[in-house]
Amino acid sequence: MNPILFVVAMVLLIYFLSKTMFSRPKHFPPGPSLWFPYYGHFLSILFLHYHHTHKALAKMCRIYKSKILGFYLGPFPTVVASDEKSIRELLMKPQFQGRIDQVVSLVRVDFGEERGIIFTEGDLWQQQKRFFLRHLRDHGFGKRSEPLEVQLAAEIQDLITFLREERNHPAYQNGLALIPSIFAWGNIALLMSALTGEKFTGREGKDTLSDIHWNALNFQFYTEPLAGTLTFVPFAKYLPPFFGYMKDITRLNDNLANYAKNSIRKKMDSFNEDTINSAVDAYIKMMKEAQADGDRETYFTEEQLKLVIQDFTFPASNTISGQLGFLWQQFLLHPEVQTKIQEELDRVVGRSELPNLNHRAELHYTEATIREIMRYKTLVPLSVPHKATEDANFMGYHVEKGTIMVPSLYCLHNDPDIWGDPENFRPERFLDSNGQLKKKDRTLPFGFGKRLCPGETFARQNMFMYVAGLLQNFTFSLPEGAKLPDDSKYIPGLNVHPQHFWMKVTPRS
Repeated sequence: MNPILFVVAMVLLIYFLSKTMFSRPKHFPPGPSLWFPYYGHFLSILFLHYHHTHKALAKMCRIYKSKILGFYLGPFPTVVASDEKSIRELLMKPQFQGRIDQVVSLVRVDFGEERGIIFTEGDLWQQQKRFFLRHLRDHGFGKRSEPLEVQLAAEIQDLITFLREERNHPAYQNGLALIPSIFAWGNIALLMSALTGEKFTGREGKDTLSDIHWNALNFQFYTEPLAGTLTFVPFAKYLPPFFGYMKDITRLNDNLANYAKNSIRKKMDSFNEDTINSAVDAYIKMMKEAQADGDRETYFTEEQLKLVIQDFTFPASNTISGQLGFLWQQFLLHPEVQTKIQEELDRVVGRSELPNLNHRAELHYTEATIREIMRYKTLVPLSVPHKATEDANFMGYHVEKGTIMVPSLYCLHNDPDIWGDPENFRPERFLDSNGQLKKKDRTLPFGFGKRLCPGETFARQNMFMYVAGLLQNFTFSLPEGAKLPDDSKYIPGLNVHPQHFWMKVTPRS
């Protein structure tokens, strides 16, 4: 090659890289300047905290002394909101209700297609969300539901009986319970009952529920940090750390998909339009009506239904059990909290009846403890990333169409300006001077606005019933010779999840 041409080419390359690597959009929030083509600032984030992106972004906020950050993930401009005001504006603004294409969503469908609810946007998302909210309302999604309460009480009683009588089960042996696995059975059973009407009974039923739990848990483990890297830096799959990754996550996805397919097939084989007992029954009816009308544009298809069921089994099947697992960790680290809940239960409910949702308004300390664990261990630390569907103004900054918008719920729940001592687990922060539950709750564990998690009511009621029902009947403690759990260590993912641990279960006299 001509030496002069080589020098000119190198000068142009250096000029291009310097202009690119130090350029930032106009009126962009504070953040790092130097970024690398293809990678953006992703390597910087991994350097700050490899396993937990939410902790890396919290560090970055401190470095740049800003509640709002601007940087690049791969080629995509990204804005992070980390305080209450900016997070609420981000979640409420109609221009920020889009979704990005993530490896976690793309691995489930043919390239370029949109399916399900969590990772979709526009008409598909709005129509499907409305449909399922309407057909799940009687199962605790969006309102209190008597049928759900009856089922929930039955699941709690079944678990109480199991803990009193079972002696040899993989998750319960010789009076030791595997936490949080024992919570997953009832929650998944209630969820599937609402969706498909399917019932899970006996040892075989628990085994099926355990399979769903472990597949969903392993799948969500693969969502951080490798899936994040591949979402924003797709060519990274050819690098050594990612060899086999897509094969593994596809296999786990296929396990969840096969369960959904089998459930749909059973319902279609036994379908009777005069007997609609579940959301899936109602969906199949819509599918058949669209087929009869020759509507090829309909969103009501078997493939879409399969992805919706997957959206409920991942990550929903592990959220409630995971949050309860984090709480049971605190019962080991702060046994006085467990004692205070039991004293409140004895005073308000007694021992002659199982606690129910009517008692919830009187069990102030119990409810405060549930609120505190949802603050202390934010289950979805960065929510699900949003996307700007058009140019917009955000807190005085200009946001271009296509910008990734990230609400850091973790930063909100650990803001010392709001909580004072966020690093401490302290349920009393949600009580007033008279021991009454404060009316205002500034946490946002289920999000906010149009993308608010539809299962919030369902989840809060479940957590209350599990805490109240189990602590009325049992005391949970550290097994002899075991070490106290380290609550700073947990399984990363789109949802974080506690590491499994054993607890001694002692019936209360």
